[in-house]
Amino acid sequence: VGNPLVRFAHRHRVDELIVEGGEAVGVRGAVLEPSTAVRGAPSSRETLGEFDFRAQAVIVASGGIGGNHDLVRKYWPKRMGRVPEQLLSGVPAHVDGRMLQITEAAGASVINKDRMWHYTEGITNYDPIWPRHGIRILPGPSSLWLDAHGNRLPVPLYPGFDTLGTLEYIAQTGQDYT
Repeated sequence: VGNPLVRFAHRHRVDELIVEGGEAVGVRGAVLEPSTAVRGAPSSRETLGEFDFRAQAVIVASGGIGGNHDLVRKYWPKRMGRVPEQLLSGVPAHVDGRMLQITEAAGASVINKDRMWHYTEGITNYDPIWPRHGIRILPGPSSLWLDAHGNRLPVPLYPGFDTLGTLEYIAQTGQDYT
């Protein structure tokens, strides 16, 4: 990036938000050794040193929690009913919510933790790229999609259209699958 106001720091793991006078003024963490791990495979967490970056504003935009099924279960929306016994991951294990916890520990408010996006039309990947890798199998909107009791899912619960509504519907059937 040719902009002096933007810095990319690959292989830098943020371990702490620096807070001074009640305001986040930077981040601190570890510089990780280079890695040639393939997509989806865990990369090395060996550290080479530390870093401390300061800024006028700190924005945490770190992704979700889909790779951490313990957090998915903890923050599962009550409106969706019980958590399915078997969960699959549409994201690698590093999408683990780690920065959400670090951000809260620094005193920030993290909102809408129950706003998750789960694909309901997935199955276990026969050739996984990451742990518990799920893949979507139903193209929309013309698929014939039946619940576990053989009933067609109601409008507008089409694959790829309203996954949260579909998830809520499936949970109400008492089954974890369609």
